[in-house]
Amino acid sequence: MKYESASLRARTGKEQVIVFQDLDKLKIYTNVPFITTIEIRDKNNILYKIQHKLPSLEELEINLGDLESEVYTLIIFLSEDDYYIGDFFIE
Repeated sequence: MKYESASLRARTGKEQVIVFQDLDKLKIYTNVPFITTIEIRDKNNILYKIQHKLPSLEELEINLGDLESEVYTLIIFLSEDDYYIGDFFIE
């Protein structure tokens, strides 16, 4: 997955989000706890949206078993004006 940040400010290293794709699952890790909104989108729709407290160094696993073969976008909102965005592919 390739990530971009919407923020123009420099990252301090305190805001780290790491996402791994393991076949039909996304595994999300963070080094600091925060409450976030997570969205998964296809070309036109929001398919999955949750608000979740991401604890530090613990794994949040999202099952993608219901999604068809396609490219999807993952958005993890760090704050109102800052987010990580990345595309992933389901075979």
